[in-house]
Amino acid sequence: MADQRYILGFRAVNRLYVVIEFGEQGEWDESYKKIEAAGLSVKTLESFEPKFDEVDLYIDMRSWQCRAQFNLDDLIHDDDEDDDDDD
Repeated sequence: MADQRYILGFRAVNRLYVVIEFGEQGEWDESYKKIEAAGLSVKTLESFEPKFDEVDLYIDMRSWQCRAQFNLDDLIHDDDEDDDDDD
């Protein structure tokens, strides 16, 4: 179906509510599993309208500009975890 949308929503480690829209099922599946593995709650969204739905961060992964600047790990892992070995 050409009108199929692959959208997920989750609360990032920094407490922002994030919505990510993908162009294909495979990328959506991979990200969904990665977010769940990080211990965060994630849900499937049937639709999303940036003008009307409340969100702190909307990322449209169908856009190459967003793809180039986005790293999911920044939103699902706490930076403080990496600082434990600095002592």
